[in-house]
Amino acid sequence: MTKPKKKESVIVAMSGRMDSTVTAYLLKNQGFNVIGVTLQFYGDEKEVRVNSAAENDDDVEFINLNPIKSDCHIEDLNQVKKICDVLEIPHYVVAAKKIFEDKILEYVVSAKIEGSTYAPCVYCNRVKLDILLEKADKLGVKYLATGHYGKIHWEAKSREYHVYSSSDAASDQSYFLSQLSQEHLSRMILPLSEMRVVDVEKMATLINYKFNLVRKKKKMCFMENPKLNELVESRTAESLRKEGGIYRLDDQSFVADHAGVHHHHIGEVIKLPEGQDHAGEMSIVKIKSSSHNIYIDYVDRQEYEYCSLDTFWSANCLNQSLPINAFVKMGIWEDYIPVIVYFKNNKRLVLEFCQMQKGALIAGELAVLFSSSTGGRIIGTGRVNGTGKIGNIIRAVESRPTEEKDIFSIDKVENEDFVKQDFDF
Repeated sequence: MTKPKKKESVIVAMSGRMDSTVTAYLLKNQGFNVIGVTLQFYGDEKEVRVNSAAENDDDVEFINLNPIKSDCHIEDLNQVKKICDVLEIPHYVVAAKKIFEDKILEYVVSAKIEGSTYAPCVYCNRVKLDILLEKADKLGVKYLATGHYGKIHWEAKSREYHVYSSSDAASDQSYFLSQLSQEHLSRMILPLSEMRVVDVEKMATLINYKFNLVRKKKKMCFMENPKLNELVESRTAESLRKEGGIYRLDDQSFVADHAGVHHHHIGEVIKLPEGQDHAGEMSIVKIKSSSHNIYIDYVDRQEYEYCSLDTFWSANCLNQSLPINAFVKMGIWEDYIPVIVYFKNNKRLVLEFCQMQKGALIAGELAVLFSSSTGGRIIGTGRVNGTGKIGNIIRAVESRPTEEKDIFSIDKVENEDFVKQDFDF
């Protein structure tokens, strides 16, 4: 992005952790008027009844209304305030609980009821930036900054801002920034974009505050929280939480009943009852929302050559007239996987993996496409809605993928359609 002039005001999203603190420290030392802002997504803890049909209070089960807190949750606002005092910058707290519930938690609950998944960290970052932009406008501030490891560049040819992966591949967070709009990107500053984590840790020693230097490689988010079932049951009608059966995928034989797909997830290990053939451990590889049935198999039996995506979002300049080579990430800490991208109509596309993939993808997983596996530009994102073997796909075109340099063009080209194909988990 265009480098802001010093002495400009900038809002820094303050979490009380090292990365955001060093971000604020660097910008202040560069002459910016830094304003710290913290978003509070949780209010006072309250309890609600689960069993409303109980005849007396002894039979009533109470649960926490806000049981789900990810590792990104800010536990101690006083700690953030203390850091801002050390940095000698003003600090604001924005109450955003209702926005968080409406725009994140409701989608998380819906995904669990359907047996699919959601990428709350990606969409939550977009919601955070929306709130910060609104706060910036109220304060008359043009720029905002975060402690993400990623890059934003203005491209003269496409006349758009694009997100690139960070210089520190081990801590790259460009995946989290993949759903940001041009309005977000045009006003964002990422001071850590050219830094490694070890450099940030050294910089933090210059600040008169003791940080916890033990970092979690993989942070727990909503979809992995063991208390997610409580949240689902507190926010949905019992009629939506359908019971169903657990079946073996290979012979469709019945294994057991289940109390609702929201209690289970793809990859969960299921121990077969004693006395059944091949008794032992299998994993959930498929959840069918239409029938509320769950299917299990041995993980090493599962493989796929393609996956289909819907709700595809991309830069306006992306040329979608021909297949392209790209790399896909299915999660923030997942590897880059080489794919061929085939564009379809109605914001849908198909990814053909260059090598057979093992395991099972989950409906709703967010796939982020990059132009390369090192320092790559984000091409677009889409939600997984099906997988299979490539022999089942009939293409309407036989064109070879374009080179990376031809992926982007200013003039948008209409899609060449594929033969109609439906995908179902």
